[in-house]
Amino acid sequence: MIRLLALALLCLQTFTVIAGGRVTLALSTEPPSLNSMAAQDEYASFLLRHLKEGLTTYGVDGELAPGVAERWELEPTRAVFHLRRDARWHDGQIVTAHDFVYAWRRIVDPAVPSPYAYLLYPILNAEAIVNGEQAAETLGVRALDDFTIEVILERPCAYFLALTAYMTYLPVREDYVKRFGDAYAADADKQAYNGPFTLASWVHGARLQLLRNPAYWNKEAVELDAIDIDHITSDPLAVMNLFADGGIALANIGVDNLDLAPLKQFKVGSLFFLRFNFAPGRMTSDPDLRKAISLVYSPRTLVDKIIAIPGFETAGSIFPEFVSSLGIRIQERYPQPPVSMDIEKARAHLARFMQRHGLEEPPAIHLLTSDSPGAAKQAEFLQNRLQLALGLDVRIDKQIFKQRIAREAQGLFDITMAGWGPDYDDAMTFADLFASWNPNNRGGFSSAEYDALVAKAQTTLDPDERAALFNDMQILLREETALLPLYENALVYLQDPALTGVVRLRFGGDPLLTYARKLSVAEQARALP
Repeated sequence: MIRLLALALLCLQTFTVIAGGRVTLALSTEPPSLNSMAAQDEYASFLLRHLKEGLTTYGVDGELAPGVAERWELEPTRAVFHLRRDARWHDGQIVTAHDFVYAWRRIVDPAVPSPYAYLLYPILNAEAIVNGEQAAETLGVRALDDFTIEVILERPCAYFLALTAYMTYLPVREDYVKRFGDAYAADADKQAYNGPFTLASWVHGARLQLLRNPAYWNKEAVELDAIDIDHITSDPLAVMNLFADGGIALANIGVDNLDLAPLKQFKVGSLFFLRFNFAPGRMTSDPDLRKAISLVYSPRTLVDKIIAIPGFETAGSIFPEFVSSLGIRIQERYPQPPVSMDIEKARAHLARFMQRHGLEEPPAIHLLTSDSPGAAKQAEFLQNRLQLALGLDVRIDKQIFKQRIAREAQGLFDITMAGWGPDYDDAMTFADLFASWNPNNRGGFSSAEYDALVAKAQTTLDPDERAALFNDMQILLREETALLPLYENALVYLQDPALTGVVRLRFGGDPLLTYARKLSVAEQARALP
């Protein structure tokens, strides 16, 4: 999603159930943007999952389900979506095919740069439009009528249907964009909503309120009247104090509270890793320095001793354990263990690096990370390991989430502690992260061989061939030390038995509260063992 993730031991989201079908929520930070054409983080993904709806969405079991589109026909290079006629914006206007066509054309328009424009590259002419070689109107999407969308693909795309559930593919009302211009979606009243909730208010840095949308086509499935985001805090102690007061119905917890019960666990599926800066002049562009670092930083120690939360697993690849290619799980067929520690070999790589650059002392390394307590703890662990094993002077640059993203985009780092969550259900959501053309490849890794593997996996529909290509990718990234995989994360949390129907999602928008409700006192009594 899903989405560039803030590196934190806890992505704090807590909920208080209040009488009258209201849920109070605390986020660790507010989203930098709620413009679906520009959003790229998990916080926006969570909110937009509740405020807007695309052609497809996710159902009560977390499965891909019809959204604004009630049915579709898929061919290798063509798709036709039939929209439901009762889909409405919050003001009662009909959601039409033109709202999707407008949004998608605007996303690929180079005059309106979007960080996720590449997600539309499967559509005919999308990449050429982004590169300024075609007009936006040539994008392979058109409204056959108000309720029918035809999509022509540039190439066969095995995962195209899954893409349509992601926030980048959401519809947008042209009249709102023209009315508010650069301020579009900057406040609660500056965009239209067609999802299960509307954004009633947004006090920046303080609170947001979502109210049940009476115009939503599936409003009967929505039982909550409101989602009140009254707290924005990254302080785990503050969260646990709220829980201790008995007002929180769902709370992510850390290592200090694992004795609480009953605990729930959710394997998120996000990959956390060290991203290296490959820009000319950066020390980390040298392969020997990257190899040296990879051979002394122990993901096992990090997971077992520093994080110490059940469900976290060490990672040895860009592909998390659950990731599949048309049903074939990459790590099941082609497992990649974490890199083994070898301090003697690491120091040999460092010596070659220093000799090549005429250095008498190991260089200073700038490590960019988030300002959460968990991220700081992990950064200090890395700092200590590299100092003791290699004598590297690691200087930690802690930034708030929004500023960390900005500094990463500007290349102001040697190493960044990064995280990536799946945007859709296919291995490509991780694979193209290191393609040279991807704007989220913020370290600037570039390999013609890797790009060719990605391109081939994008077009083939054969599951075995795709799985083999993804394996070639993970091997190449490992040989080049393009990244250092650290761990796959999980959530350990407490949930009040009175709150039910919460759907945990891997592919953007977790947790999904569309189907949540509070059990009555009588229902709670019947549920007791």
